[in-house]
Order: sequence, then C-alpha cells, then structure tokens
Amino acid sequence: MIRLENTSIAFSGKPVISDLSFSIGESEHVAVLGKNGSGKSSLALYLAGVIPDLIEAQVGGKKQVPEKTALILQNPSSQFFALSVEQELGKKPASRFEMNSLWDKSVFELSEGEKQKVNLVANLMNESFAILLDEPLELLDPQEANRFQTLVEKEKEKTVVWFDKDERFVKNWKKIPLSPLSTASLSKPRLPSTGKTVLHADFSVSRESFHLNASFSLSENEKIAFIGKNGSGKTTLLKALAGIFPVFGTFSSSLGYAFVPQNPGQILFESTVEDVAAPGRLAELGITAFSKRHPLLLSKGEQKIVSLAATPHNSVLLLDEPTTWLDAERRKNVYGFISGAFQPMIIATHDEELLQYCHRIFLVENGGIKECSASTARRFFHPIRRN
Repeated sequence: MIRLENTSIAFSGKPVISDLSFSIGESEHVAVLGKNGSGKSSLALYLAGVIPDLIEAQVGGKKQVPEKTALILQNPSSQFFALSVEQELGKKPASRFEMNSLWDKSVFELSEGEKQKVNLVANLMNESFAILLDEPLELLDPQEANRFQTLVEKEKEKTVVWFDKDERFVKNWKKIPLSPLSTASLSKPRLPSTGKTVLHADFSVSRESFHLNASFSLSENEKIAFIGKNGSGKTTLLKALAGIFPVFGTFSSSLGYAFVPQNPGQILFESTVEDVAAPGRLAELGITAFSKRHPLLLSKGEQKIVSLAATPHNSVLLLDEPTTWLDAERRKNVYGFISGAFQPMIIATHDEELLQYCHRIFLVENGGIKECSASTARRFFHPIRRN
C-alpha cells in the first residue's frame, strides 16, 4: 500500500506539489502523469525517501510507503555502484531479461540506453514490494522499450508506480494526474533549402571492443538523423565528430561543431538560463520565461530544452536525443527549432516524429551507417510486440 494525505513539497519556499492525496493498493499498477515541471520526479524522490533525507526540501502531509521500495531514476548513471555489469547485477539474470550481450561489459562501455537496461533489470530482479519508475523507457530504442514495457506489466506481485509526461506506455493503467497533459498539434514541416557541402566525413572510431565506420556528407542547412538500437554507435559517432573520441580517417568542415549530450546537466554550469543561452535561442525555443531561473532547479525535461538553447550559431550542431524527457509542447518547440534553423544539424534520435523534420535518415547498425528510406525507418520504430 502506498498512501499520501495532503502532501506538499517545496524547494526554497517554491511549491512543487500542493495538497496531494491518493492511495495505491498492494500489487496495483498506477501511472502518475504530468507535463514538464509538474513535480513528477520530486514526488518519486519523496516517495523513495530521497526527499527530504538527501535532498533538502520543505514537505508536509502524511506518507505511507512499503519499506522495500525501489526507485529507477531518469539518469541511469547516477544509480551505478559497480564497475561492471556482472558486479552491478550480482547474479546472472533470468533469460527473459536478455542480458547476455552486456554481462561481461564494463559500465564505461555502455550507452545511456544500455545503462538504463541494466538499471531496470537490477530493480526488477530485487525483492522489493514496490517499484517507482521515473520515465523508465525514455532512453531505450523502440524494440527494447517494447520489451521492457511488457516485462514491467508482468510484475503482478509488485506495486508499480510509473511517472511519465504522457500515456504512451501506460494507456490501460489507472492514472493519477499532477497536471493536464501537454498537447500540441504539429504543423507540416517546412525544411530550409540546402546549399553547398559543409562536411565530408570518412572515418572509423574504436572504443574497447566496439568499432564503427562512417562515411557521409552534410550540406548547408541540412538536417540528418541517425537512428539505431541502443549501443549501435549513435552517440559515439557524434562524440567522434565533436573531437571527444579519436578517429582513424578524416572529416573536414568549413564550420565548427557544437555537441549537446543526452544528459543536459553535463553542460549547464551558469547560474541563470539566460547566461547559458546563445543570443536569440530562448525565443526560438519558446522558453524566454525560463531566463532568470537557475538551470539546475529545472525539471529534467526543462533542462533538456535549455541545453539546446546553449548551442551557438554558425556551427554544425550535434544533437544527441534532443527530445528526450520533453512533453508534447516542448517537443513541438524543438521540432520548429530544428526545421527552421538555417544551420546544419546531425541528430541521434529515437523520436520517430522528429524524422519528418530531417532531410535524410541514416540507420546505424552492424558497425556501419547507411542511408535508409522512410519505410525502413518505420519498420525500425514499429517492431512486432512480444508477449
């Protein structure tokens, strides 16, 4: 049983949750839904005891939560305690988790999506009575999101509370709203015309046991998307172009590069959002209201869109999952930014809607990249669901 009575949560006197009450029965599966900034993550941290024990906040009301309650955070890296997958999990997972390919790996070899898979398996394997899931599938590729959604739904003996910005994965669950869900109608994409070639790339990059070959070009104002499974090399490709990883071969551009990582907290160091943003970016992304706020006091989704505002003009933008954690309204803002910007972009994404705002799509698989059609992309995003 999980029960809240007249619960309130505030940070430095600013309310995040006010007078919230609900009851969740033993073994019940319930979704807590709300748009970016509605307090979902704060509520999950409060239920898990992280707030106020480890994160200072002003809280009120009554709380009842099972003693053995597991929490899966949005950022998987913050929950690792070991250096290898084997050490992190402790014992070989059941075959249904399909972890053999990751079992012998160091955590430093894993992509963010692979880290989240390890995190999910570790918590589904433990003996907790309740699991709190904070947007648990956001970092997974479509096939793996499909698979783990099924695994969570089969946890019939545990109480499961799923926090999310929309009901995509929890359509048939009982729902507790923290705010009206964000909605946005998308306009027909208007892509800018492309110009002369600004980037030639023909290189390979190696990390541990992983190897990727890449050969492609990019034109002025062109937006190209890279799709692929977790661990296929999308982030590695972007980091190689950004100069973070050494390469064998060549790539040359008449412009500089600006890399925006998956985790926005890695680049938000200023004390206000307006100090982070490049000129005009807040207006382009529709977030001028954030200008005086501290970036690290924003929700994960709000931080994500602010990280895009930090990108300079007159550069090739390297965007790693730019719509992760964003609600519908914020995603629409990012789509408009991508399609309307007169500068080239290379985008790694698991967001199918974003593809219509790109000129070309490349599939990353089997250690290489290849341009693919819209129909191939659709097959990637709509795998047959396994029961």
